[in-house]
Amino acid sequence: DYSRSAAYVYLDGRGRLFRAPEGESDGALAIRPIGPIQLELIHGSGTRLGVNRPFKMKGKCTSVEAFSEIGASLGQAQFTDDGKTTIISPVKDAVRYVVTF
Repeated sequence: DYSRSAAYVYLDGRGRLFRAPEGESDGALAIRPIGPIQLELIHGSGTRLGVNRPFKMKGKCTSVEAFSEIGASLGQAQFTDDGKTTIISPVKDAVRYVVTF
């Protein structure tokens, strides 16, 4: 599944890795901008998630903070970044990630 609007992007690989221009996931993933250098990712399912540079984001990722369903910070998520794609290691119990560039 794939849906794109000016406000957000939604993709769902339904168990298979699905790559879109904005990101990738093997499950449900919503991506939206929350500031000039930040994206919010809502990760509904799956074991892999990644984000490219949608919504005019630029540069390398500097941090990824994970949050629980109730909004509590779960700390920093591990990630790799090549300047074009940021691959995030899912954090247990996290459903929301704030990615900063």
